[in-house]
Amino acid sequence: MELVRFMFVTLLTFAALFVGSPVHAQQSGFPLQIEVITEPQPSFQLNARQWAEAMQKLEQRATFRQGRNGDKTTVEDTEVGRDKVVKIVGILNRDGSITFRGHRFQLNDLEPMKAWLAKLEQYGAAGPPNENPTWGLSEEQYSELLKLLGKTVDMPVDLSGPMAAVDSLKLPAAFSYRFTDEARKLAFSKRARIGDETINFVGLSKGTSLAIALAQFGLGFRALPNPAGGFFIEIDAGGEDSNMYPIGWVNQTPITVAVPALAKSVPVDLVDVPLDALIELIAQKMDLRHLYSAARLQAEGIDPTTIKYSRKPEKRSPYSLMRNIGDSYKIGMDLRTDEAGTIFLWITTESEYDAFRKRFANVKR
Repeated sequence: MELVRFMFVTLLTFAALFVGSPVHAQQSGFPLQIEVITEPQPSFQLNARQWAEAMQKLEQRATFRQGRNGDKTTVEDTEVGRDKVVKIVGILNRDGSITFRGHRFQLNDLEPMKAWLAKLEQYGAAGPPNENPTWGLSEEQYSELLKLLGKTVDMPVDLSGPMAAVDSLKLPAAFSYRFTDEARKLAFSKRARIGDETINFVGLSKGTSLAIALAQFGLGFRALPNPAGGFFIEIDAGGEDSNMYPIGWVNQTPITVAVPALAKSVPVDLVDVPLDALIELIAQKMDLRHLYSAARLQAEGIDPTTIKYSRKPEKRSPYSLMRNIGDSYKIGMDLRTDEAGTIFLWITTESEYDAFRKRFANVKR
């Protein structure tokens, strides 16, 4: 009976792994409406004519006009009749270049502009899902996604494998998932561990829990729109520097208000102890659970259980100790908040920490 059950589960696992790639919820093409703000001076008019000719070579059309009150550069989806188009407003600069919302292009090098416009034509203003911090979802889809993933975990998560972790989280019916080619290589891998670490997911949101669980196998996920409704969970190899769904979010209230103990000094007298013991002490003082990005830490040769740490007897705040650990060992220690508002301490590599801060500086849950 056990053999039959094992074979059945294995067949289900392979079915989920090798299901066909989902078709992203993008229409076949987005017409571009390009406007460039210019000045009446002869030099600007000459450059405008040259750019108009260049646009023709790129098989695009652009309107060059003088500025109006309230003008600003923009790249946004808009409705024109029944069609959805991408409206792009840029500025012609004095040196002859054009700036579109953080992108600057030169007449003598049109390939970057050609590639950028091609992405907008294919995906719309949001750009490709794997390059966009909200993966090409509309505001309504993004809001619905966070609501669904904000439901809390009430049972242990099975970390015997990536598939088991996904299944045990029992995501809402609105989600279906698949593994990318790179993720399939890790689909039957064992989880990475920091010492005898156990992970308590109960009380955390399902979205953050899924990201944490997959990170133990060197994986992450993106939430992509499903043309049939709901969302695809695309599981891929990589971490927070691969534009995955984040492991928690930046807290939206002052962190010293949310975690008052962060800035309060506590006695510290540690002589030649493993670094993970200090990390556990920091978490205890703040009354927070602490979680490791074990696979990424191990990949970069960082094992907090083997690193020894010593400090002379003194009083230090958890914040000060966290910064000291980060600077000394290239470790990123961060207070993150899940979709339901629960704060936890996430320990990862410095590069992952920097990638998270860069990507989600202006993204709110």
